[in-house]
Order: sequence, then C-alpha cells, then structure tokens
Amino acid sequence: MKIHFCDLCNESVPQSALDSGSARLIKGRVICATCEAAMSHAPAPAGGPAPHALHAQPSQGGAALGSARVVPEAPIRIAPAPEPAVHAPAAAPQVASAPPATPPVPAPARSNAGLAWVAGLAIGFTALSIFVTDDRLARMARSQSALETELAKKDDALRGLASEFSKVHPALAGVESRITERLDAAQAREAASTEALGALRADLGRFTGRIDALAAELERVRARVDQPGLGTEIEKRFDELSSRIAKAEDERRALAEKLAAATTAAPSAAPQPGAAAAPAAPPAWTKYLVDLKSSEETVRWDAVTTLGATNDPAVVPHLLPMLKDATWLVRMAAARVLGEMKVREAVPQLIAMLEDVDSAARETAWIALRVITGKDLKFDSFAPEAERAKRAKAWSDWWKKEGGEEAAKVPAGP
Repeated sequence: MKIHFCDLCNESVPQSALDSGSARLIKGRVICATCEAAMSHAPAPAGGPAPHALHAQPSQGGAALGSARVVPEAPIRIAPAPEPAVHAPAAAPQVASAPPATPPVPAPARSNAGLAWVAGLAIGFTALSIFVTDDRLARMARSQSALETELAKKDDALRGLASEFSKVHPALAGVESRITERLDAAQAREAASTEALGALRADLGRFTGRIDALAAELERVRARVDQPGLGTEIEKRFDELSSRIAKAEDERRALAEKLAAATTAAPSAAPQPGAAAAPAAPPAWTKYLVDLKSSEETVRWDAVTTLGATNDPAVVPHLLPMLKDATWLVRMAAARVLGEMKVREAVPQLIAMLEDVDSAARETAWIALRVITGKDLKFDSFAPEAERAKRAKAWSDWWKKEGGEEAAKVPAGP
C-alpha cells in the first residue's frame, strides 16, 4: 500500500485514507484527517489522534515543505478542562417504596479556549507552510536560473567542440585517404611480390626439369660411350688419324726437299713478273672435313668439336650444315660450338632448331641464341609444341626486325 506523509504534521497517511476522503490532497499537499479537523474546527475522526497531540513529537531540522516538519520551540499541550467531581448520592433510608430515579449528569462541553488554541496553532502552521513553500519556490527559481546559466555555458562549450570537430574532420579525412592509399600501395606491392615469387618458382621448376633432362642425356651419352667395342673403334680411328698425319708429314718433307733442290739449281733466277705464287699450305683442320661426312655419329661429333675448338671463322661454312645432322648429339655439338664462336650467320638455323624433335638440342639452340644475340627471350624446351612454336615465332619476328639482311635467311624448321 502506498504511504503518504502529511505536509503539516508529517504523519503517515495511507492511500486508503485519501481514497475514502478522511484525508485530503489540496493543491498537491497532503492534509491528514487530524490537521483537517483542526483547521476546520471539526471533531477528529474516530480512531485518529487527538487535536492536542498533533505535534507531540518534534522533528529534526527546520521548517520545510513535504517531508520537513515545523517544530515549535516547545510542544504545546492543551489540557482539557477539569470535569467537576461527581459524588455518589448518600445512602437513603430503607423505605418500603422504591427511591426516585436519579437523572444522568450531562458531560461538560469542550472548552472553547482549547479550540481557539488549536485553531490559532493551525493558522500558524498554515502561514508557516505558505512561507516555507514560497521560500522553497524561490530557491527552486534560483536553482533553475543557475541551471539555465550552466546549460548555456555547456551549450557554448558544445558549440566550441562542434567547431573544433568541423576543423578536425577534414584533417582526419585526409589522413584516412593517405592511409588508404598506402594500404593500397602495400597490397599492390604484396601482389607483385607474390607474382614475382610465383614466376621464380616456375623458373626454378623449369630449370630443374632442364637439369634433369640434361642429366638424362648425359647418361645416354655415357651409356653410348660404354658400349662394347666403342673404345676399339676410337683407337682404330686414332690410329687412322695418326697414319694420315704421318703421311702428310712425309709429303711435306718431300715437297721441302724438292723446293730446296730447285732453289739450289737456279739460285740467281729471279721470279718472273706475273708468275703465280705457290699455293699456301691448307690449314691443319681441313683433314677433319672428311670426317663430317662419316656414317659414324661419333666421328661426326668429334669432327664438329675439333673444328669448333680451332675458333677459325673459315670452319663456319662447314659447321652450319651440321645443325641439320640426323643425330641429335651432332646437332647439339654444332649449336654449342657456333654459340661459343658467336656466329651470327647461325642465328636463322638456331631459331629453326628451337622446334627440334629433341629437347636437349632445343635447349642448346636457345642457349646459343642468347650468347650470340644477347637477347633473353623466354623459351621452355619442355613446353607443349604449341607453346614452343609461339616462342620460336617470337624469336623469328625479333630477328626479322633486328637481323637486317641476314633475317631473310631464316629457314623452316627440321
């Protein structure tokens, strides 16, 4: 149940008292039944406190509205007027007849002076409550004015903050834009690094494959060298070459003797004008040219290697046809020695060799092209045929643009 307190005596007033009308709510103030009776000179309701006990207990603090109490300096107690003593009637003598009935003695009326004191006290309390209420309203007005002043200051501060924020916001937007640009640049660099790393891994895979292929080709060469009878054939070839060298040396000595005899027979003979000069001795490597036509692939390979070791430009016309030899080992040797000699005339045939049927020959041709031209166009000798053809065409297009007159000599692939 909701409990209220009287704004005059601060006594508790239940909600049921307000609902039943025994207590009143006047302009927002709760007036208990006792104070209402004292103010209206009406008797207090049955069971309520007596008017003279209205403010029997003092409250702490001064006068206030609501829960505050008004405490007089000393509680005023109004004692009721003394009632006259009622003496019992004297004992009547015993008579035969019944005594007459004694009329009831009426109770004395309430003293008018006590009611006046209560009314004055109620008027005083009412005036004091009005004074306290006015004072509290004044304090509330002053508090409201101070609060409005404080709110005005807060509003000014908020407007200042809003102005500062309006200045900071563009700067923050610029910082955010720069951070976004840096993040985008970092992401682009990361993507580029990832792509480059992937390309390096792919190149590593291709080089690993090439090394494995070259190792396999080396094993094939070793197996061919280890074949039974190969050493005997090489020794036989060496003996044959030694015999040819000895025969050539004998022929040279015979010619030298003939020349010396002719010089002795005609010491004063001067050369006739217009006489043909004696032909110069052929280079020593010409004896290997016949080996280029041998039916043995090892002999042809040895001749190509020996001719390339001379580093004589005169051997180039004899080595160029060997790029189309029937044996991949000979083709690979020819591409290697022509690359080491940096023979530009070999570029067209080396480009055509990029589509060779053997992967080792294709790889050697690509390496020779890079050495001769200084150009590092990509090529994978282990790629599918269509991809190899595309890369070979890129080499061919570049050579047609950069090779000048030599570019027209690019032959078709083998």
